[in-house]
Amino acid sequence: MAFIRSMVLRNYRRFRGEIELPFSGGIDIVQVPKGMGKSSIAEAAAWCLVGGMPDSEVMNAEGKEAGEDTLVALTFADAERTVLERSIGQTPGVGLNERTAVRPDGVFDHLREELFPAACIDSNIISGSTLGRVMQGERSGGERAVERMRGWSEGDALLRSSMEATSLYLAMVDEPSASCLLFDRRGRPAVQCDGTPIIGPAEHHAVVLASALAFARESCPGVPVILDEPFKGLAGSEAARASEAVAVFMEGCQLIVLLSDVAEIDALHATGKVGKELEIKG
Repeated sequence: MAFIRSMVLRNYRRFRGEIELPFSGGIDIVQVPKGMGKSSIAEAAAWCLVGGMPDSEVMNAEGKEAGEDTLVALTFADAERTVLERSIGQTPGVGLNERTAVRPDGVFDHLREELFPAACIDSNIISGSTLGRVMQGERSGGERAVERMRGWSEGDALLRSSMEATSLYLAMVDEPSASCLLFDRRGRPAVQCDGTPIIGPAEHHAVVLASALAFARESCPGVPVILDEPFKGLAGSEAARASEAVAVFMEGCQLIVLLSDVAEIDALHATGKVGKELEIKG
């Protein structure tokens, strides 16, 4: 595994022209104004790695009219500085055609599995809206990832994920209602409580976020984690505490955090563990 050195987007969704995001390999903040394509960055990474999105949802409308290609490229910090690219453009006699490319050389799917396995895309690209849907009963990214991971429940990943999720949750919550967080053999997160306490929305959010991050860190070791609005729905003090806990927990790993809220950006910056702060202006 290797961290992502940089990400290039060209005519992708809201982004007209080309932008490059250079990362530190540690904890980075990408600040994007609301409604200006923040979530598109996380989705672009997933599209680059596995594709599967309709052309109309990927291509910038103006770029498409001008006949320009849409491209997303990820450069990794492995020995070869491998670049994985996915693009859509006009091919004579064919029309719009999706293509993949590797630099300096190699087979795209093979190198993708070495650098950012397909199973880990479900668990390591995490959005606040997805966390909200998990709170409403939707399957988590970890559950979807386990379906592709051979023998996940037979090793120690299940136990490690449960222990680390509990540790992060306890650091995030001032007065925790649960005694520990658990995963079942299918990767489904759950809580264990003494008695029958009522877990409010903010604490429920902490449970889901802690479970998601612990699963990603322990079950996909060395694979970058991209977080889009992870503190969405938390009040100021709750978000600040969660920021500190997450920064400590993910230290030594690559964590790319996409944020719009200034208070949340300040809270994460205040942890002293941010490597780079990148800003995309509207």
